[in-house]
Amino acid sequence: MKKCTITVYYLIDNFCKIYHELERKRLIPSRVIKETEMGSYP
Repeated sequence: MKKCTITVYYLIDNFCKIYHELERKRLIPSRVIKETEMGSYP
């Protein structure tokens, strides 16, 4: 069970790193950027 939990955390961590890079390169705009462009962000 411990090995399975570590694997899940490893996969989530890798996904977050990849997602962060894509968002940083603006391939996937963040919600804040979308709302700012639409003028609905305070």
